[in-house]
Amino acid sequence: MIDQLGQGKKAQILPVEADEPHIQVARTVNRAVRGLGEALLPQIWLP
Repeated sequence: MIDQLGQGKKAQILPVEADEPHIQVARTVNRAVRGLGEALLPQIWLP
């Protein structure tokens, strides 16, 4: 929009930080549990 309107100033985009180790573990566990749930339960239970 800044380019189209010719007004304003572009914001500096900060790089994304890596997840902390406990968050990485939680994501891995969550994926495993969801995968197991999808394999064992009908799709109706896990949207």
